[in-house]
Amino acid sequence: MRILSWNVNFRSPKCLEGIRGLEADIVMLQEVTHGSARGIMAALELGGCKHRWYCGSVSDTRKRYGNVTASRWPVSAASRGWAPKMPWPQLGLRATVHTPDGDIDTINVHIPNASGNGWRKIDSLEAVADVLESGDDVARVLAGDFNEPQSILPNGRIVTFGQRIYPDGSIRLGRRSRGGAPQGSFTDQDGRTYGLHRWDTTVRRIFEGSSRHGLRHVHKVEGDGLPHVPTTHIANGQPRFFDHLFVSRHFRVTGYRYVDDVREQLLYSDHSALYADVDLDEVNGLTTACS
Repeated sequence: MRILSWNVNFRSPKCLEGIRGLEADIVMLQEVTHGSARGIMAALELGGCKHRWYCGSVSDTRKRYGNVTASRWPVSAASRGWAPKMPWPQLGLRATVHTPDGDIDTINVHIPNASGNGWRKIDSLEAVADVLESGDDVARVLAGDFNEPQSILPNGRIVTFGQRIYPDGSIRLGRRSRGGAPQGSFTDQDGRTYGLHRWDTTVRRIFEGSSRHGLRHVHKVEGDGLPHVPTTHIANGQPRFFDHLFVSRHFRVTGYRYVDDVREQLLYSDHSALYADVDLDEVNGLTTACS
């Protein structure tokens, strides 16, 4: 089974030419505009993923876009309230994919950046982490654009955007603040001020919280640790590793690949696509996301 995730960066349906031939069984797309959603889903159907769902709505007044999850197998979406604390529910699509080997709970997210959205980025990550940590032990996939981490150290630990890397190589809590917040805190453009420990801890709940939510990053599972850090996006001239795919213990990862040419050409997106080849090993006791 091949699972693919990709932030298409508001592109038209023509962007899907970039992943033609990859033959994914489950496709999870982010930053799909209302205007392109119908065409993108039609193109996915032509490619074999005839079951699809889009979580954006024309009634949304901010973040007028959403995510698409599509599959060769039937897809049933959870209601928008599946993550009650998420500021913009259209940026998170939860759906059950009903495969011949068992149901898969898929969570497809676009976490907004902090430069334009402040603490709502961390609100979004907390909403997802709360759901993961309280979820049942079922076959689950979490994928999308997380706008984190800032960096990854040689030992595999992450550096979050709640931290700063100083010239002497030390790493401490701290980031530039618009509001002149006290040391160790951050004030966003809406005047919300919190300690950066909240930021750092929340990001780690996703990326280093496998013991609590049971998900593993395919980049760590398939290889030996982190021999290299992929570049999936360029932000302000800096290479970033923002696009991720996590799987539960029910999957055996047989391979994965970051498809960088779709980003490097800039015609299709400004993000790399990612796919993982997996086998669903254990299906006993699975429940659907909508149950």
